[in-house]
Amino acid sequence: MQKNKTVVVFFGGDSYEREVSVITGVFCANLLKERYRVIPVYLNEDNGFSTSDRFFSLSAFGKEIEGKRVSFAFGEMFVFGKSFKRGEKIYAALNCCHGGAGEDGSLSGYCALCGIPFASPPVPSSAIFMDKVYTKYLALSLGIPTLKFFVARREEDIPNLSFPVVCKPARLGSSIGIQRVENQGEWEQKISSALAFDDKVLVEEYLLNKREATCAAYRKGDEIVVSPAVESFAGEEIYSFAEKYDPAQKRERTEISGAVGERIRDCTRTLYAQTDCTGLVRADFFIAGEEVYFNEMNTVPGSLGYGLFTERLTEQREILCDLVEQARLLPQRQKAQFMADILNKKEYSGSTSCKF
Repeated sequence: MQKNKTVVVFFGGDSYEREVSVITGVFCANLLKERYRVIPVYLNEDNGFSTSDRFFSLSAFGKEIEGKRVSFAFGEMFVFGKSFKRGEKIYAALNCCHGGAGEDGSLSGYCALCGIPFASPPVPSSAIFMDKVYTKYLALSLGIPTLKFFVARREEDIPNLSFPVVCKPARLGSSIGIQRVENQGEWEQKISSALAFDDKVLVEEYLLNKREATCAAYRKGDEIVVSPAVESFAGEEIYSFAEKYDPAQKRERTEISGAVGERIRDCTRTLYAQTDCTGLVRADFFIAGEEVYFNEMNTVPGSLGYGLFTERLTEQREILCDLVEQARLLPQRQKAQFMADILNKKEYSGSTSCKF
């Protein structure tokens, strides 16, 4: 037990996936509180922070969500009430915010600015993987195959791909706003619908007779731990929001073995390593025969990958604890510092800047 170590679990936020994030956050907070003093912190639609002991239960998140306002600075959390309470030292923070400012690197940067060790992906990898277009360019630069794609920013942008195609808002998740376009006649209406969610849309060729697969990774010490590759069974042509989160839609997942499974695991490991990623992420893929195509990376997966590494709660707790302890190692990896001491000089002259 490490009840003297305070861990903050962030969830909620300004995205369409806020409700799913609450489920992930409450799940992880309850697992971690067996080891740490856990403070659940909810981000409202304006990304304001609040906390309450009631936030360990989903019943607290109805129409009216009541909690004490909190803020962070100097590695501590401060509570606002009738009187301003002194700060509580934060051991580490875990990010369970799906989408929006929680997943695009903003929360990671905020924690870095406040001196809070972050048990989730850092700013660069979060920002790149949040954008499906940037993600494609990154994968191709690493020699990882993707489906052919086109970027649309206006209704007038016509894809140079053969129909049918799939339109995806570039910076949303959970299949929100994704549509299949059968022909040129459907293009204007469906691309307009996708642009209502985002001002940049990834247009991708539709792969017939495809299978969908997923694989997760996290860092433990100097090792990158990669889960088995598993197949995601989608009953619809596009893996829908309901199939991901509606309990009635849940299906058994099957592990993918052999060369295809190893290729998926290798691609996941490469993407994680080459972006200096930390925390736990999930990579999604398409399979056509023996060919594997990288689809996208989720840096804050639902329930933080529960079911990909294990279906035992005790083992999932160990993974979350590994993430927390790994976050404590990162600040120690600092390089030598350099100070020019310019401000202490009486005179300064710059050949390409100011002189005084």
